[in-house]
Amino acid sequence: MSEELHQSFGGWDDDEVITQQVAYDDVVDQVEESTRIADPVAIQREAEARMSPDDILKARLLSGTGARVGRFNVVRQLDEGGMGLVFVARDEELDREVALKILRAQQSEGSLGRARLVREAQALAKLAHPNVVTVFEVGEWEGHVFVAMELIHGRTLRGWLKIKKRRWREIVDVLLQAGRGLAAAHKVGIIHRDFKPSNVLVGQDGRVRVLDFGLALAPGAPNLDRGLPVAGSSSIVSGASHSLLGEALTMAGAIAGTPAYMAPEQLHGADVDVRCDVYAFSVTLFEALYGRRPYKGKSVDDRKRELASDAQVDFSGAKVPAWIRKILRRGLEVDPDRRYASMLGLLAELEHDPTKKRRWIVGGSLAALVLLGGGYGIARQQAAMNDPCADVGDEIAEVWSDGRRGEIAEALRATGASYAEATWERLEPSLDAYAKGWSEGRVAACVAHQSREHDAQVLGLQLACLGRRKAAFDALLGALAKADAKVLQKSIQAADDLPLLATCGDVAALTSAVPPPEDPKVAEEVARLRDALDPARVALSMRRHADGLALTSQVVARADELAYRPLEAEALVLHGRLLNVAGQYDEAIDALSRGLWRADVIRDDVLLAQAMGSLIFVTSEGKGDYEGALRWRPHADAVIERLGPGTRSEAYLLSSFGQVKMRQGLPDEGIALGRRALAISEEVNGADDRRIVGPLNSLGNALLEKGELDEAQAIYERELKIEEASLGDAHPDLAGVVNNLGTVHAMKGELDAALPLFQRALKLEESALGPDHPSLAGALGNIGATLAQQGKLAEARVEMERALVLEEKGRGEDHPMVAFTLHNLASLAQDLGDPKAARDYLQRALTIRRAKLPPNAPMTAAVLSDLGWLDHREGRTRAGTRYLEQALKMRETQPEGGPPDVLPTIQFRLAVILRDAGKKARPRADELAAKALAAYKELDPERFKESIATIEGWQSEPEPAKPAKKRKKKKKKKR
Repeated sequence: MSEELHQSFGGWDDDEVITQQVAYDDVVDQVEESTRIADPVAIQREAEARMSPDDILKARLLSGTGARVGRFNVVRQLDEGGMGLVFVARDEELDREVALKILRAQQSEGSLGRARLVREAQALAKLAHPNVVTVFEVGEWEGHVFVAMELIHGRTLRGWLKIKKRRWREIVDVLLQAGRGLAAAHKVGIIHRDFKPSNVLVGQDGRVRVLDFGLALAPGAPNLDRGLPVAGSSSIVSGASHSLLGEALTMAGAIAGTPAYMAPEQLHGADVDVRCDVYAFSVTLFEALYGRRPYKGKSVDDRKRELASDAQVDFSGAKVPAWIRKILRRGLEVDPDRRYASMLGLLAELEHDPTKKRRWIVGGSLAALVLLGGGYGIARQQAAMNDPCADVGDEIAEVWSDGRRGEIAEALRATGASYAEATWERLEPSLDAYAKGWSEGRVAACVAHQSREHDAQVLGLQLACLGRRKAAFDALLGALAKADAKVLQKSIQAADDLPLLATCGDVAALTSAVPPPEDPKVAEEVARLRDALDPARVALSMRRHADGLALTSQVVARADELAYRPLEAEALVLHGRLLNVAGQYDEAIDALSRGLWRADVIRDDVLLAQAMGSLIFVTSEGKGDYEGALRWRPHADAVIERLGPGTRSEAYLLSSFGQVKMRQGLPDEGIALGRRALAISEEVNGADDRRIVGPLNSLGNALLEKGELDEAQAIYERELKIEEASLGDAHPDLAGVVNNLGTVHAMKGELDAALPLFQRALKLEESALGPDHPSLAGALGNIGATLAQQGKLAEARVEMERALVLEEKGRGEDHPMVAFTLHNLASLAQDLGDPKAARDYLQRALTIRRAKLPPNAPMTAAVLSDLGWLDHREGRTRAGTRYLEQALKMRETQPEGGPPDVLPTIQFRLAVILRDAGKKARPRADELAAKALAAYKELDPERFKESIATIEGWQSEPEPAKPAKKRKKKKKKKR
């Protein structure tokens, strides 16, 4: 049938039909005039003799009173195709409109045409599937075969694509429905053989149907079309652009099907099976995503030449995820043995979108979907019907029972922490949800196997996966039942860290993973060692690195001996992450690097991305080696491309690199990366999900570094709202974002708002970590800086010195973060009148920043500026000038990044020194002062009002008078 037919279902007007009826009346008038015969029957016969068979058929069916075909009253013509005409008709008995397909007379008279239409009706009658058009009746009327079928209000896939530009997710969702229709046909032994965009209808209700099964064939049945000549010059696509606007031609008198979508074996007239539909589906999916077909050939001969030359499909020109390109490559294989063996296999992989939570059933089983939607209630009903899957979900009660629930609640409350009850109120629903999800997944795996959607191999993989998830859940519950203060603090995070259940429904991922070792004894040991990693993961979430390392050390050693790469990769990455928590950064980098390369070998890109993100963090935050962290960027880009756009892994890696750029003093790059990471994370997780707080925090930090204080404040406030909703308002893990909010207020000069926030952050951390933990350094340093600005210098010095001790203890004496504390201490020492201490602090900070930060880093320039001003105040003007000139050159070379007031501060300090140097330097001094004043006014006149007043006062001062030069007495020469 033609494109217009499907595009216009339910939406045609009758202009064309009316025109055809008028033409028939004109012919009758001509016959009457020429013969002057009054016999109406003779007039009709004479008129029909001058008309084509199609016109006669239309005229009879569209007469003024309306014709009846069986029990159907014809209303109007809808369209026509190569084999017949289609009309809208009314089923008077059931009071509904139908699409009535009537075979042309010449086709009805021939055995092949009649057989095709009857075959279509028989094929569709065997199907009762929401994604296949429904057939109501097949019969004969005046020598014509007709089929009455469902009338669909909507458009063909081709028409749907024309309406507007579609996102790839929309296209995939539509084709998944069509694919399920094909799979349903295959399940009852029917091959479509002519699947293409014009045979896919997208209804106004969003439901997709496959139609036009006129070429359908049962596997192994004789091919009625075999032996017909193939017209080698027939056009395959209309137009040279191969665009979606062209409609492929079904060749008359040739092998049945549409050449552009025919599998190679079908094109050559060989016997076919379901894999020819797999091929046609892949061509259709490619065309819908790329706006062109995968081949450039314009004729059958061209197609054959392309196939013979093994021409490669061009996958450029559209933003299609790598995982979909992989599916298309396999579906378009010339050799049917290298394609998917069934539509179910292809759909299983296409259903697997790594960026979204997976549904459990990918084959479209309505029973399984209803079961998931109804939960245990439906499971109980099935139990009454002796369903073998009814009770399998109850296995989760082996680890999550009312007794264990009470045990955990009691243990958490026994810690005596102020936030224990609030934590349990939020933790319990999370544990319930995981148990429920596991149960539903277990039932779904059983149902899929019982309905033969998944074979025994897939079921075995799913059960093994679910078994590991249950073991991980059990390990967490065991730790919670013995909770102390540290376990309490990290309990919600540990629940969030549980492995995703959706992975166990991801058939493509399960079947593509490296299989277990062939030796049963080795396989058993691998399973046992993997079980040992579960409590180690819990230890990582709980920050109990010693407990975790005791387990991973043994597993790493044995995995190396077994040489089973998946276990090696898994154990090494976990071991490296625990070493990072322990502060053993060099050892962590070694383990993570080894785990990363093993993950790369087995193409476990999700694990690889996790290892890489951890390496970036350890290298930058642990070692302070920002350049070293950024060396992973090209490899990270490759991983992101393989996984496809919009994944959690991409968000994680982009956020990690953004944090490094911020630490380097390059906040613009950090902000750009942070915005991308946050957008992806929001799309994947939701705008209020706790898993977006990492990207939120990284973006806020970069904005803070840039001086974009209002937006940074909004980001931190949003982060705090999400965290308080998840953790309560007394949880220690709130300390980081509370501290950051305080920093924003301090930078705005709102000291009365900043100090309580810093003090709250310190209290939250001390309550969980004790008074001597390195994590307290940030809040302590900020309290000290705020007190100093309030003029409470002695109190400030106590807090800052305590911060320095903890910072050095936790990070090492040469870490870039230590330099921040040293810099603050230097400013405080100057205010206290201790220039020697100030110089020592500044020199240490300068040494660290020159070694650890990139050339021209803004914070290095800030230290140079302070050193120069200190020298000037102590009378070492030349040395001070050199420092300030260096600082100015650095900021002019690298104007972006760092606190926004660094450059105007340098400019004005240098202006003061230059004016004192004499008249020759005065013009430059005035120019620098003017630039500094303009910069402060542009940044924030209110915030920098004191600096602005100082410069304006300086500008109004008269030029200092220079002392008169003393005349040197001439020495008398001795005679």
